[in-house]
Amino acid sequence: MGLTEDYIPKASNASTIVDGYSVATSVDATGSDSKLATEQAIRELVSAYILSSTFNANTILAANSDNTPEALTVAEDRIIGRISGGNIAPLTAAQIKTFLGFDTSVTISGTANLTGTVYLKPDYESHTTDDTLTAAESFSIHDNNGGGTSAVTMTLPTAEGGCTYTFKIVDSGGITLNTDGTSLMNIAGSTATAFSSTVSGNFLTLVADQDGTSATWYDFGGGDGSWS
Repeated sequence: MGLTEDYIPKASNASTIVDGYSVATSVDATGSDSKLATEQAIRELVSAYILSSTFNANTILAANSDNTPEALTVAEDRIIGRISGGNIAPLTAAQIKTFLGFDTSVTISGTANLTGTVYLKPDYESHTTDDTLTAAESFSIHDNNGGGTSAVTMTLPTAEGGCTYTFKIVDSGGITLNTDGTSLMNIAGSTATAFSSTVSGNFLTLVADQDGTSATWYDFGGGDGSWS
């Protein structure tokens, strides 16, 4: 059996490491003693090689401990690397993003065209005290969890067309909604600058129809007679 055919050398000088003899092509057991590698020398020679059978398709050689190289299988769409506290490994896209410090959140200012599958996760805030919302919080969800028996008042910002807020009543004190004092809310057909409800579990979504103080915040879902 020829070593160069069945073994892959670990070192470039592997074929000459035994007493200066080049025995990588084959070991001649019938040769003279002066050229016959000893049993120990053969072990040393073989230890300098890795069996080709160690490797399967799509594998590379890696050592995560001293003097212990092993075959590492690389799956599709992976990049070889080593993250903090880990070993050499085929890293996923998520691991690469973390490794490179990519921010997976996206802030869009102005107009943008989004294609493909887009998942929007709104912010959710529980209020124990009164709060004035901002346009930057559009598409957020707010409840009064922790407000107890006292009503939590939430004041809408000066409207920007399309701004949307959702409110959920959790505690018995309920929620009072105020506009900026000029724009109106239209809930279940009634129009006013302030509405309140104490019905636990009630949801209400409001959407501004235009920019500015002339806007109306329309009930886009959940509005009923409990809001007055």
